[in-house]
Amino acid sequence: MPEDRIAGLESTVTRIESTTARLESTVTRLESSTVRLESGVARLESDVARLESDVVEIKSTVQSLDAWLSEFIVATAKEFGTVRTEMEKGFGAVRTEMEKGFGKLRTEAEKGLGELRGEMERGFGSLKTSIESAKLWMLVTGVGSVILVTFISILGRALKLF
Repeated sequence: MPEDRIAGLESTVTRIESTTARLESTVTRLESSTVRLESGVARLESDVARLESDVVEIKSTVQSLDAWLSEFIVATAKEFGTVRTEMEKGFGAVRTEMEKGFGKLRTEAEKGLGELRGEMERGFGSLKTSIESAKLWMLVTGVGSVILVTFISILGRALKLF
């Protein structure tokens, strides 16, 4: 029986040695993985540092763009104000010229209409005078004719009586 025990112990020692070899292999692999992991962490740290640098640079660029955009907005507003003022002056000048032109046109039209009215009144006055003269002539001629006819009739009757 002691031999069985020794054989069992030898078997256990063999298993322990096999397990130890596997553990050593696993530890070696873990050490290798740890080295690779540390290398990856170092690369990540380097990448993060570069990213932080890029973020600082982008932030600086954004701030300068913001300042430039603000200046551009102010300059554009000033330019639009200048253009608006010039346009208002131009429209004012055009309006003034148009008002002057319409004023002259109105004056000329009123003058022309006044002259036309005068000529028409003179023409109608002449026509009225002519009509009145014609009426008077017709009246005088008519009355004269009636008087003449009446006189001739009276004369004819008077001659018949004698």
